[in-house]
Amino acid sequence: MLAVWAWAGMRVVDYLESRPDVDHERIAITGHSRGGKAALLAGALDERIDLVAPCQSGAGGAGSSRILGPGAESIGMNDKPNWYHKRILLFAGKEAHLPFDQHFLKALVAPRALLCLESSDDLFANPVGTQATSEAAMPAFQLYGRKHANGLVYRRGGHSYAAEDWKSLLTFAEFIFYQRNPSGDSSFWQKPHSLSPLPEATAQRTFIPITQPGNKADADRPRVGSHGAVNGLFEIGKDRINNLDYCGFLNAVAREEDPHGLFNSRMSIQRVRADQGKGAFLYSPFSEAAHRPVNYVSWRDAARYCNWVHGGSTESGAYDLTNSTNISMRMKGAKAFLPTEDEWYKAAYYNPRKRDYNYFKHGMGGIASLLGPGIAESTRDKSPFGMNGMSHRVWDWTETPVGSLFHGIRSGSWFQGNNRQAAGRFYSNSSLELGNIGFRIARPPEQTRE
Repeated sequence: MLAVWAWAGMRVVDYLESRPDVDHERIAITGHSRGGKAALLAGALDERIDLVAPCQSGAGGAGSSRILGPGAESIGMNDKPNWYHKRILLFAGKEAHLPFDQHFLKALVAPRALLCLESSDDLFANPVGTQATSEAAMPAFQLYGRKHANGLVYRRGGHSYAAEDWKSLLTFAEFIFYQRNPSGDSSFWQKPHSLSPLPEATAQRTFIPITQPGNKADADRPRVGSHGAVNGLFEIGKDRINNLDYCGFLNAVAREEDPHGLFNSRMSIQRVRADQGKGAFLYSPFSEAAHRPVNYVSWRDAARYCNWVHGGSTESGAYDLTNSTNISMRMKGAKAFLPTEDEWYKAAYYNPRKRDYNYFKHGMGGIASLLGPGIAESTRDKSPFGMNGMSHRVWDWTETPVGSLFHGIRSGSWFQGNNRQAAGRFYSNSSLELGNIGFRIARPPEQTRE
């Protein structure tokens, strides 16, 4: 269907070329969501189109299949099989083997102009992956001396073609077609806005026992699967690891040097040199952010934190990280670990009193986080087991690998009309360090930790 829609767009160009009152050297095409996918395909294939502007086109459009930010639609999440060739589903969860990505399509637009219109908040459209494909396509534009013709702009807000998008498109068109530079400090090459976590009270680390082993899984949903069945007992952090916790980790293992890049300068953490800048590093959280979830951590950062809690080392204990492979399974006897997807899902959604997963299905759920702090405080921010932060738009790393590039991530916040419990199964590149990714840790029950 995407090819049919793109073909229809090219037939519109046929008509425009028949009109003497149309400037045939300044034809542009744009579209939103699936229309953006079709616009990009038409623009890549039809050289009569001089400016191509997909808006929030996501998977199959400007977004990447191999670089997936939190909440991004993956190949396996595709619920429109008639949009693509059926063989694309062979790569669901195996995106590392995909022989191409969307930067190929973007490169076909060069040397003509391309402007990707995105929202940092529209996670399903993969704003992080769109940045990756635009950067990867840049050499094609540079080859023609047209680096300026590859544009990428971000705004805040939901999944819509907003007035701000139209303004950006018209300003870019004047720049490309008439060499009129934008006013002020406007730029046509931007990065996604940082989505930092909301304040969250996590004064001390508390663990919650997750009981009733052998529980049944939640419903088996198309493209999502069934999650939540756990055979054993475990405990999970009531709150996410915060900046103060993480500073304790950094001060223990990264004082002299930080070979694994555990510190990210965008964290709400200050790093200074002791002894007039000549001594070891000292890490401390910004005062207002000490008890907020730490962010900008990769999966391996989180796994190394678990290793440190287990026994002081960063490379072994809970996980063997002495090799470079992306897949590292929990070691026997681990005293601290990242929860699997099933463990996280059970701790978040399973109601031990009613023995079902319906707790969040009859209320506002995480939508309160979009409506303001006053509303959020009056709604269900805790899971039935007592896990905090269910309405916060922060994602947690899980232990579960997906293919060779990704690990599963989970969040309890609201998403396009569905609680994430039902909206889909999401996974992200294990190396990503973003403002809306954190983690919480789990551990065995007390009697097995001796």
